[in-house]
Amino acid sequence: MSWVDLACLTVMLWGAVRGYLGGLWRALLHFTLTLFALPAAFSLHKPLLAFLNHQWHFETAFVAWYIRLGRIAPAWGGTGGKRPGLSEQAVHLAELFVPELAVLPVATQESFLVLLGTLLARMAAFCAFFLFFAVLIRYCLQLAGNAGTAKVKEWQRLGGMLLGLCHGFTLSVLAWLLFDAALAIFSPGALGADFRSSYLSAASSLLLRFFP
Repeated sequence: MSWVDLACLTVMLWGAVRGYLGGLWRALLHFTLTLFALPAAFSLHKPLLAFLNHQWHFETAFVAWYIRLGRIAPAWGGTGGKRPGLSEQAVHLAELFVPELAVLPVATQESFLVLLGTLLARMAAFCAFFLFFAVLIRYCLQLAGNAGTAKVKEWQRLGGMLLGLCHGFTLSVLAWLLFDAALAIFSPGALGADFRSSYLSAASSLLLRFFP
């Protein structure tokens, strides 16, 4: 078990404590809204990205900056697979976020950096919307908590604890996917090995199979 898995356990325990204190129905509502925020953010990040590209050429500027960064990175493309430097999970994300580039062969450093830079730019827009939904959900739940002060039974607290564990695990997987894609530009050293060999890596690979 690497430090990545320990970080995941910490987030899961934090979610379990929150679920236990809030109760089953509050934890269920929070977890359900978080799951709903994922497809909503995936759909709405596209018009946000179009607006940013129209106003400030965000994606083009980000990819140009990323290419300059990639040329001075310690090493390039060290993991092999379907794409040089990309894990199986990052390849799947590229097919979701950058389908027009993911189908093209990646044979040079330049083409790899364009693919990865475009992927990270679009994931940044996705994360912006997801964080917006997360803050909105938290605010709504605070209002709901202030409105009702009914006593929570023990079985409801235990149910909330289990849902809190699932919620923390979901957030850990999302964070792992983002960091895994961001680290693809660097040589697979100790940090990359910890990410790729963690149990969280295997879990995220399994979950991504449900998204064709």
